[in-house]
Amino acid sequence: MFDDETERFLDDAFGDDEHAKAAARADVAAMHDHRAADATAAHDLIAHHVWKTLRALGIYEGRFLALGTDPEVLAGLPPSERRLDPGQANGFTGQIPAGRDLPASWPHHGTVLRVMDEDTFHDEHDAVIGVAPYVDVALHRPGITEQRQLTQTVGVVSMLEATEPGGFTVALVSQELLDDPDPQFRQYIAHLGELAGAVRLPAGALRTDPGNDGCVDILVLRRHFGAPRHPHTFLRSLAYERNGLQAHLNDYYLEHPEQILGEPTIQQTIWSPAELTVQPSGARLKHDLAAGMSAIVTYAREAGLTADTLASPREAYEANLDAPIRYVPVDLPGDTHVVDLNAARDRINQLRATQRAPDSENGPPRPGGTKPGPGM
Repeated sequence: MFDDETERFLDDAFGDDEHAKAAARADVAAMHDHRAADATAAHDLIAHHVWKTLRALGIYEGRFLALGTDPEVLAGLPPSERRLDPGQANGFTGQIPAGRDLPASWPHHGTVLRVMDEDTFHDEHDAVIGVAPYVDVALHRPGITEQRQLTQTVGVVSMLEATEPGGFTVALVSQELLDDPDPQFRQYIAHLGELAGAVRLPAGALRTDPGNDGCVDILVLRRHFGAPRHPHTFLRSLAYERNGLQAHLNDYYLEHPEQILGEPTIQQTIWSPAELTVQPSGARLKHDLAAGMSAIVTYAREAGLTADTLASPREAYEANLDAPIRYVPVDLPGDTHVVDLNAARDRINQLRATQRAPDSENGPPRPGGTKPGPGM
């Protein structure tokens, strides 16, 4: 793995800093092991709870984008319909199987996936789910975690840009994205998305090999739409003491320690005087993940952070023609906004003209596919 060419590269990069060279070798070995060991079983468990959460938040149909490692798993395909080998990365779009309750539509049998290309990536989707590359690798060489933060931030922002306003992005990211005391990367994310909630997986939740046991956060972000809601704050990362040592922990987890799925601890290593990690609480990940995602749903509903995409409100308007139409405040020159309002009024008039008389005293017939209220 470490041939003469690799050693020459390390000499050029780090000179006489033998500690940095050792850290780089450890990183290369961990990334090699990462490629050799898949996390498909863990992704399957996570995908199940992610889709349960999305449906509870109002994503009953529409379009989705799944990208990163194991995208077919993230899309909800059963094993018999997957074509990629475990651990492969790609990106796919598809139609969300219609349904309010997950048991009735899980797994997503027969879902047709289309390979993501430049055009489909820049479309807007009701839900976007992704896993960042090398998300659980414990990196040590100087400057590498900052590079990963930048890469993951660009990835999350791109996912949010591919999400329809009022829709959801669910991203698996490395813990330093939330815990770094410098909030600059989180500010980019907050510019586009509201944090409905997060859970921190324990060390080894995806892979158990040494060097691949970094903690991973599942972020549930709602794409900004309309007036500000009441999302969780996640910009600050504050000093956190444990075991007589000090590290940094995001303010969200300080306020909601139950969303850390295990026992947080700070340990000393040969690479760092203080590293924050999460010790797993036995074989309870499935139970703890279900509880953590359910808490996200509860808060999001109370805060008004449920889905509000273009497809779903239209069904409500066709069922109730007097329902208020959502709007986005705009500041445009001329009569642009007047044209938009007139188009909306024309659509209402068309619906009123085509509405049939009630079949009974119970009111007008409900069109097929009417969006039900939120529910687990």
